[in-house]
Amino acid sequence: MSEETSTAAPEGESTGGMARRILKDSGRYLLEGVKAALVGSRTSTEQLVAWRQTQRPLASDACDLGQTVKSAMSRRTSTCAERGVDLLLEADSPMLPIVADSLLLEAAADVTVEVALTVFERGRVVRVWLERDHVGRACAAFAGRAHDDALEGLLAEAEPLWLARAVVSVQGGDLWIERGEEGEASLRLALPASEPPPAAPASDPPAAPTPGA
Repeated sequence: MSEETSTAAPEGESTGGMARRILKDSGRYLLEGVKAALVGSRTSTEQLVAWRQTQRPLASDACDLGQTVKSAMSRRTSTCAERGVDLLLEADSPMLPIVADSLLLEAAADVTVEVALTVFERGRVVRVWLERDHVGRACAAFAGRAHDDALEGLLAEAEPLWLARAVVSVQGGDLWIERGEEGEASLRLALPASEPPPAAPASDPPAAPTPGA
């Protein structure tokens, strides 16, 4: 005989309180199921560890760095709400095409977003730019206020982040930290763009001078 879950209210709990508790539990289980479906059977860190252990050949997939990072950001919506941190997209390039191993790139982006939220939690705001950098690479930047001790040795000692950096590096890119003033810093991820930036629209030719003017 199968075991049935009791829906009786605990002693002292009103019917309305029980209904809210059941709804909250159902929402939590649904959210966890959605997270599992998005992330897959293994966490992003586990995917990076497995790649390092096997050194499997990298795929060459046509990707868009901006879309990959925005997907990673969307998977952190509940995390941001729990921590009271705003993840703000301030600059969004319309096209950041790259060629990379899409699964590993997604894992690296997940790790980078999570580390940015943790390191820049102090300021309660993490600002994000998706753009071409000064040499034309596809670049994602995460900026905020951080304690100095949170940055020391981060790329070398935080295993998920240095694994993400290794994945990005073997695909011709880089993952690094830039320090600013008064506790400001940014975590940046860049990969070679597979296409040149869109050409700037041609400006209108100057008007012909008026005869006799």
